Amino acid sequence: MTDTRTALRLFYVVVFGVALVGSGQAATGWLNWWAPFAFLAVGAVEFGGAVLSMHADRRRQLGERAMWSRLLSAAVAVGAVLVNLLGHWEEPGQAAFFAGMSALGYSVWLIDSAARRRDALRAAGKLPPTPPVYGLVHWLRHPWLTRRARHLALVDPTLGLYGSLAAAEAAVRTERRQRALSKVLHAKIRQATGPAAADIAVTVYDLDEVAARL
Repeated sequence: MTDTRTALRLFYVVVFGVALVGSGQAATGWLNWWAPFAFLAVGAVEFGGAVLSMHADRRRQLGERAMWSRLLSAAVAVGAVLVNLLGHWEEPGQAAFFAGMSALGYSVWLIDSAARRRDALRAAGKLPPTPPVYGLVHWLRHPWLTRRARHLALVDPTLGLYGSLAAAEAAVRTERRQRALSKVLHAKIRQATGPAAADIAVTVYDLDEVAARL
């Protein structure tokens, strides 16, 4: 985990540096700003977009939507991409490279921050634990059973992969048995006492107990 965070921090530093070079050059050449001021200004704007995103994540962990912070952060990111794109318009390769680096850095930031927010919410008990991975083949072969097993694993995380599958199969067998018993019981009671009593009996009786007695 520490190695991953270190790699991400290094990635952010490199991407931010490259995007800053592109934006600073664009602001200097395209807007005719003084170079030190241009680099300082675009750096503050791009850093402000990241700060807004961090603020939104903290508020969302508290249950808020933080819509304005998220929208403003996205607007800053789009602006940085456009500055790099339009500021190097005469050099398509540079325009694509610098704009792409800005977009890449912000996209990775959103993915990373969303994952950290989910981890924090899950640790606080505000999100369910991650379900087991059942595999594509199992989903394709048994979609409804796998879906049920996944739901059971979310309700009771102690089941795990194989326990949730076994519980799902047992639940399916129980439902089939109860449907068969309900049909037979309904027919018998209907024949003896009438349809109304049969409907009540099927609803009230414990079909598992009926199966055990049979």
